[in-house]
Amino acid sequence: MELRDKKLKCGDWNYAFGKSNSKSLILIVLFLAASMPFVLRAQSGVTITFTSLTTEGEFEPTDSITVKNLDRGWTETLYYPDTVYHLMIGDDVPDYTSGCGLEVAPNPFDGITTVTLTVVEPGDAVFEIMDLAGRVLDKLHVMSLPAGTHSFRVSIAVPGVYLLVARIGGKALSLKMLNTHTGGGNVIEYCSFVKSYPNESLPEKSVPKATSSHPFQLGDRMCYVGHASWRASKAVIQAQSESEELTLVLPTFCTATAQHPAQNDASFHGNGYNGANDGLETVVNGRIDSVTDYEGNEYPVVRIGSQCWLAENLRCTHSPRGHLTLCVNNTSYVGAYYYNYSSPTIPTEDRGLFYNWAAAMDTTTADITPTFTNRRGICPKGWHVPSDEEWTTLTDYVRGQADFWCGDTNAKISKALSIPRNWFASNYGDDCFVGNLPEYNNATGFSAFPSGKAGDCDNDYVVISQVQREVYFWSSTSCNAYRPAAFVRRILYSGSSVERFYICKKIGISVRCLRDE
Repeated sequence: MELRDKKLKCGDWNYAFGKSNSKSLILIVLFLAASMPFVLRAQSGVTITFTSLTTEGEFEPTDSITVKNLDRGWTETLYYPDTVYHLMIGDDVPDYTSGCGLEVAPNPFDGITTVTLTVVEPGDAVFEIMDLAGRVLDKLHVMSLPAGTHSFRVSIAVPGVYLLVARIGGKALSLKMLNTHTGGGNVIEYCSFVKSYPNESLPEKSVPKATSSHPFQLGDRMCYVGHASWRASKAVIQAQSESEELTLVLPTFCTATAQHPAQNDASFHGNGYNGANDGLETVVNGRIDSVTDYEGNEYPVVRIGSQCWLAENLRCTHSPRGHLTLCVNNTSYVGAYYYNYSSPTIPTEDRGLFYNWAAAMDTTTADITPTFTNRRGICPKGWHVPSDEEWTTLTDYVRGQADFWCGDTNAKISKALSIPRNWFASNYGDDCFVGNLPEYNNATGFSAFPSGKAGDCDNDYVVISQVQREVYFWSSTSCNAYRPAAFVRRILYSGSSVERFYICKKIGISVRCLRDE
């Protein structure tokens, strides 16, 4: 109470600490150490060293690695260039009073202490004071810290053990603090800029910069996912009981070849056509990162086997030949229609738009019956709507790679092709269903999104249905059925295989494009 009433400034702290009773301080420290022996004992842990490769075996660094403890429910991120990650055994962080430019002194302390942070690169910093249950007691966000050493004031209201976490430049630094007295509330505040470090590097400290601040015990189930550009690696999920080296496998880029030739067909100049954007590929180090359509929409690209696919559903609202029209009331075989729906939680960039078959083929109603081969349709220049045979090439390749299976059968590949979010979970409990254990999804990088469908074969009115439950993809191959139909592929939230069947051409479903060979 004495400290709270005085409302001490940074310069008054030495006076406050000088007034404390040293005998009482020693007794309190000994009592806390005896009642909570894990606080002061030396800690051990495991060290994970990450490397990342493409599915073709080429080394490629990750931008970040997401780490999840599935048993304890926490998540944190390791940022480039860190590739070594330390998990300390116990319910707290190591017993260091300094590390990586972060220091707490005195520690233990009597209600109030000083924190110093030394940084060599300017940037924003976020500080959190947490108790051992993970509750955040106070948080401070400091904008644009200059390089150098900065001091902060920390006050803790109740005696006990606390964590100080500082995040700056993509790094998280964690230290343990032992408070032995009543302070003036739970507060961390900026005091002053102590000194600059214009040309010096930080000294080596005893705490690794990628040490987790979260609780961990040997045998905890951990999940590791690497990220490079838009691509995510296949999740590595395992019980972590020892130090090891882990390889994260990223989907492969498509290799850039000669620029696709310009489209000579004069009819490819419909409403909204933009020749500057159409088929423009973003190439990084000889690899295709993305491609744009004629409206300027940008799509990531992934290589699976010998094929290069868009990794998102098409979302353009104009076609090269100018046939495309928004459908708001009734589905129809006559006319090229696209369908849209508004959602506050699922943006168009994720789900794409729906197209009837005539729209996907960018054709007229007179062309409703044929099968097309290498048909561009509404795809960007140099890309086309895949045929039924080309869809089979994709699924046959994935079935031929055991790394893409769920379980021990090559039929269960839908998880490897599906994005790890937005799917409903199935009540049947099969772990190989797409909607269950989604952290295992998307090993191929294809990123199938559960967009649903527009309309129904037995009715003419437009109803959007099956969102977050399934996705259909058109092929360019017609089917000789009792009504105009074409072959499709479907992935279902409560299924584990990729289904092939035909469906009527008037409903609206998703389009994925395949790069021309």
